[in-house]
Amino acid sequence: STCSLTVTVVDTQAPTFSSCPQVGPSVQEGHAAVWNDLGEQDNHEVASVSLSHASGTVFDVGVTTVRAVVTDSAGLTAACSFDVTVLSSSGAQAAGASTGV
Repeated sequence: STCSLTVTVVDTQAPTFSSCPQVGPSVQEGHAAVWNDLGEQDNHEVASVSLSHASGTVFDVGVTTVRAVVTDSAGLTAACSFDVTVLSSSGAQAAGASTGV
C-alpha cells in the first residue's frame, strides 16, 4: 500500500529593510547623495526592489524623499523612505527645507 500527501507552504511574512536610514544624507549642491545598502531581506526570497532614486543621484537644492519598496516571491511588500537634503552652494537652503538636525 502507498500513501501520498500534499504539503502547501504559504508565505505570510513580509520582507523587511534592515538598514533603512532614519535620517538621509545631506550634501552640497552639485554633489551626489550616497547611502548604504538598505538591507532588503526576506524569509524566503526577495523578488524585486524598486527605488524612486538611486544612490549616487545628484538632486536639486531642497529636500527630496527617497522611497524604496521590496517585494518577495509571495507578492508581500515592505516600504522604506527617507529624506535627502541638498544645500545650495551659497550655504542657504530652499524655502521649507529641513537639515534633519
